[in-house]
Amino acid sequence: MIAVKEKDQKALLELSKKEKEIRDDLLKLNQNLKPGLKFVPDVYRLMQEAAKDLDTRFRISSGSPYEIGANLYDYQLLNKGLIPANPN
Repeated sequence: MIAVKEKDQKALLELSKKEKEIRDDLLKLNQNLKPGLKFVPDVYRLMQEAAKDLDTRFRISSGSPYEIGANLYDYQLLNKGLIPANPN
């Protein structure tokens, strides 16, 4: 996601190669498994987690209202919140 944001073609090419290697390994793994045991990664969920790692605001705002409040409180304790811990 960072490479796309920064439009880094070299990094995108390298990541594309890694993706192909992972896909090939996954296909090899699944060939030896029974149909009910095949591994299928949740790519959408993995992308959501990557976006949360890149953007603090997205991480804080995702979840239920209780989780949002808890996340804001945790970030304020670390002085990393979006709302100042000690407003003047």
